[in-house]
Amino acid sequence: MLAQSGDKWGESKKERARILFEQYPQMKEAYSLICKVRAIFKSHITRKEAKEKLHEWY
Repeated sequence: MLAQSGDKWGESKKERARILFEQYPQMKEAYSLICKVRAIFKSHITRKEAKEKLHEWY
């Protein structure tokens, strides 16, 4: 479940994620970071811009 992007989750997975993230806030934070990294890799930017964006969140 956490390997997928949240926009691909069905209603049952969204509910499971909500429960999981309530119980484990650090898991929610980690998942959020993963989503941000995915967004950087999916965007069409230069290598330099990608490095700058990675440094912003880390």
